[in-house]
Amino acid sequence: MKWTKIGLYTVGSLALGYAIYTALNQDKWLSRAESLPTEWQLRLQSYYPSVDLSNVQVIVTDKLPLSIGINYGAVTLSNYIFVSQAYWDILDYNDRLKVIIHELTHVEQWQRLSLLYPALYVSLIWLPWQSRPLEKSAIAKESLVSSALGLV
Repeated sequence: MKWTKIGLYTVGSLALGYAIYTALNQDKWLSRAESLPTEWQLRLQSYYPSVDLSNVQVIVTDKLPLSIGINYGAVTLSNYIFVSQAYWDILDYNDRLKVIIHELTHVEQWQRLSLLYPALYVSLIWLPWQSRPLEKSAIAKESLVSSALGLV
């Protein structure tokens, strides 16, 4: 059987979907989940009107899910924002809020694209991080919102 790019992406997306489901259903993650601070919800809601910020969970952890030897500071799976403890510890208040702003854009993308989100992300994994369309969008929105809030 000959594999096409679409076939490989579909298999990759299904595998990623299963990994996400497995990651999110582990007690070690869910027991650490915390809602966004109310202050942040109030400051950010107008920039993310399609996202129910009260349903977004932040999990600060020693090991990020799906981290296959790649050092990310944070990763978003659906409405869960996972942040590396080592990364979180070196950030001040404003920089933590910037990370949340960036990751909330990914929450928004997940909601808009549904299962296409992991498919699109996997299909472009070969590109440098800052060149991926989903990341470009998150970087741009982070810059816009951070500037509007005076975090820059």
